[in-house]
Amino acid sequence: MGRRPRAAAGPASGAPDRGFPKSSRLLSPSDFARLRERSALVRGSLFLARFRERAPGGGSDETRLGIAASRKVGRAVARNRIKRAVREFFRTSPFRRLGKDVLVVPLRRLGPRSSRPEFSREASRDLRGVFERVAAGDAP
Repeated sequence: MGRRPRAAAGPASGAPDRGFPKSSRLLSPSDFARLRERSALVRGSLFLARFRERAPGGGSDETRLGIAASRKVGRAVARNRIKRAVREFFRTSPFRRLGKDVLVVPLRRLGPRSSRPEFSREASRDLRGVFERVAAGDAP
């Protein structure tokens, strides 16, 4: 038995592109360092986000996302579950066109919660609030 061909997704198929391409990610260590040094900060109950406007030469209104989950959050399984939830939220959210670089950092107390069944809903609710404040440009 052969493998079934996968249905095409994206602009060519008429379906919205819900992927997470490299152009939507913070990739280099210098991108992360720049956000840690010179950025505004928004805090939710489960996540904090550092953000700044994209460089004027970038010419894109696409938001780039980075996730920094340290070992203080939990073991690898918990960190990966948290990062997956953040990526899934971002991938399906309306916040992909803010023209900002955003670094999402899960707070330490999040690790043990990530194994609960309702974690995904809690994370989505908190991330929505955080990204709404990022979109508004709220900085303390």
